[in-house]
This record gives sequence, C-alpha cells and structure tokens, in this order.
Amino acid sequence: MFKRLKEAVELRIMAAENIKRMAVLPEEDVLNIQLIQELRQQGNKLDRQREGRLLDLRKHATLLNQAIV
Repeated sequence: MFKRLKEAVELRIMAAENIKRMAVLPEEDVLNIQLIQELRQQGNKLDRQREGRLLDLRKHATLLNQAIV
C-alpha cells in the first residue's frame, strides 16, 4: 500500500509541476490553453482518485484498530 501511495504522490507532484510550467506559456496560443486545461483535468482526476484511496486506507485502518481493541 505504501508503494502505491508513494507512486500516487509522485504522479501528483509531476502533474503539479507540469501545470506550473504550462501556466507560463503565452495564453494566446489555443493549443497551449487546451493542453493546460487537459493537464488540470488530469490533475483533478488524480486528486479525486488519491482522496478516495486515502479514505479507503483510513477506513481500513479504523476497522483494523477497532478489531484489535
């Protein structure tokens, strides 16, 4: 699980860096704007997936803790 979480964090960092790089490109270029929007959508999707995984991990940890007690 830790390895998957680490990979998700690394992907999120790369997506954020790509978005920052794309943000400095000229806004007039339609292709650049479209690419920026796609990267943001992918970043949002990764965020939602990661949040879902973290909630699942928390739920499992809570259930495990309750079973131990």
